[in-house]
Amino acid sequence: MLHVAVEDAAIVRAAFSFVRHNARNETIPRAIAAEQAEVDQLRCLSTRFGTTLQVEGDEVVVWRKP
Repeated sequence: MLHVAVEDAAIVRAAFSFVRHNARNETIPRAIAAEQAEVDQLRCLSTRFGTTLQVEGDEVVVWRKP
């Protein structure tokens, strides 16, 4: 799930949290601790785009180097 904060028509913060779907196709929020392997993989993949991922609570914040 994407979380975006916008101020003065500019994105000032972009983050995401993990969700999964159960057998009844219900969306279930997931704790970051339960998705650590996915966070690690995304961190590795994001470096080539000049971004870093920082865990804050149950969100992963995307930071791009200027």
